[in-house]
Amino acid sequence: MAVALEIMHMMNRSFFASLDAKTQIRLRMTALAAGDYAANLVIMLGFAISGAVSWDIPLKILAVAVVFNIIFMTAIASGLSLRFRDPSLTAIQTYAAWGMILLGIFLAPQISYIFILYLIVPMSFASLHFSRRMLWLAWLFLMCALGFVMWIVGGAMANNVATLTERALFWAGLAIVFARFVASNAEIAGLRARLQEKNKALSAMTSQLTAATGKLVELANHDELTGLLNRREFMRRLHEELMRSERRKSVFCVAIIDVDHFKRVNDEYGHLIGDAVLSQLARQLGATQRGTDTVARYGGEEFTLLLVDADADAAAKGLERMRSSIERFDWEPLTPGRSITISAGIAAWQAGDTDERILNRADAALYAAKNSGRNCVKKAVAIALNSIEELPQHEACPASADIPAQASD
Repeated sequence: MAVALEIMHMMNRSFFASLDAKTQIRLRMTALAAGDYAANLVIMLGFAISGAVSWDIPLKILAVAVVFNIIFMTAIASGLSLRFRDPSLTAIQTYAAWGMILLGIFLAPQISYIFILYLIVPMSFASLHFSRRMLWLAWLFLMCALGFVMWIVGGAMANNVATLTERALFWAGLAIVFARFVASNAEIAGLRARLQEKNKALSAMTSQLTAATGKLVELANHDELTGLLNRREFMRRLHEELMRSERRKSVFCVAIIDVDHFKRVNDEYGHLIGDAVLSQLARQLGATQRGTDTVARYGGEEFTLLLVDADADAAAKGLERMRSSIERFDWEPLTPGRSITISAGIAAWQAGDTDERILNRADAALYAAKNSGRNCVKKAVAIALNSIEELPQHEACPASADIPAQASD
């Protein structure tokens, strides 16, 4: 018992708190084993007092236990055990415990029943760390060693419990064995509970990290003002669509949309109203796009639209629908006396296109829409940048523009 108290006192010193969690657990399990040795020695002393065994037997077992525990505690606390595959030294400690128990059977065969009972305790520790194969090998080793000791002691080995004192001591031994089983399982339950708490904390941290990552992705891929995709994300999706079209030869279109005379909106109503106009315009574009299309803010008052599985004619109809919706929208609360319109240029994918090439054609078509008086949609029909086919003019798109073609707003 003094050994166990000394070990527990050592573990309460300041150095114990400085050790990492895994080392603390290994030392705690080793200390529990030392406490088990101490409890067994108390039982042995009881047998010595009753006269069943001589006094030198518990003293010999005590000496061996002290040496073993000093070696194990030192190896674990110093980090020396980290050089082994099992830093807890579970296998070595298990075999050492069995060795001391077999020594007890050899020294005191007349009370061999109590030692045989003790053999179960190290196996409970081994079950925490051993694989199935190692457990069977340990069992085979133990049975061979026990058979060898039983053969040596021969008829001196007795398993009867003759006196009341011996029965009481045998019961105490049983109580200790089952207490050790409870203690080992309680340790497992404690470890499991701590692991569950750590898993919960880790799960919460993972959820927070996932949410934060999602937010960062959202911020990185979306325009802060309008909530639409930003230029970088649009270019990524455009490149993916180009690669897909090259493989499958499927057509798609790109449109560039510009707010007509947006500079005048900023000059007359201020930049805050200008921002509100862009936000509302983004909502209008999002409401009238197809579910498979991608709308993005290209920069300033320009927007881009990626129309998958659509030829130039189908894209032009979709853009005309957007243009008409924006023209009909009631802008009076935001810009009294001024309505907001858009101009758009469309380019359809052609074999061999690059990101820059298809965007240049769409930009040329937008330039043609600006030259035609704005508030209209134009489409490019050839690779050449100046080859533009005009859509049929609607009433809001006069043949002769009243704004100079060079105007940038």
